[in-house]
Amino acid sequence: SNSDSKTFDASGGNPSGPTVTINSPTSSLLTNSGDLNIDVTASGNNLKSTSSVKLQVLDSTGAIVKDPAPFNLSVSGTTGTFKKADFDISALTDGTYTLKVTIKNKLNISNTKESTFKIDRSKPSITGTIVPSLTDEDKFTIDITISDPSGIASIKLAGVPYTDFTAGDVSVHIVKDISETSIVVDATDSASNSDSKTFDASGGNPSGP
Repeated sequence: SNSDSKTFDASGGNPSGPTVTINSPTSSLLTNSGDLNIDVTASGNNLKSTSSVKLQVLDSTGAIVKDPAPFNLSVSGTTGTFKKADFDISALTDGTYTLKVTIKNKLNISNTKESTFKIDRSKPSITGTIVPSLTDEDKFTIDITISDPSGIASIKLAGVPYTDFTAGDVSVHIVKDISETSIVVDATDSASNSDSKTFDASGGNPSGP
């Protein structure tokens, strides 16, 4: 009888595809920028440099809102890196998104990793009501509410940091002499968006003569 034997050697191969690690954006990143800093590492054998990195951005419904042409991977041995500090997300509105990174090797085997991020470019809401003091005609009160879906990071009242608040909407009750005709309220949210409002009680008692 005739026989033969063949050995098919896949040593050095990576039939499971590259290992993909998203270093940036970190999961649950909160940003107000128009650019997304992307930093990805791939490891494995048979890494491919040309047109091997596919990026997609999906909105909260799963719809693809960005789908650019594949990018190149910088390969050194069994390690690949992809960095793009200015990935344009300026057209995306406030909300939560998912970045999908797919890297394909020379064997056309790919792996995908995901990272979520949130865009918030809206200023905090600062509202207030000026009313006369019920106990002292030489004073008035200001009831201020500061809110933002991403949370308030810092507040200043007349330039002085105000720290007596926790997560969620912030309510501040201020009593002022009528000689102090106004107060400036500054607020910054967790995405570094800020706003400033001046509450003016000029003319004395804000309820009238």
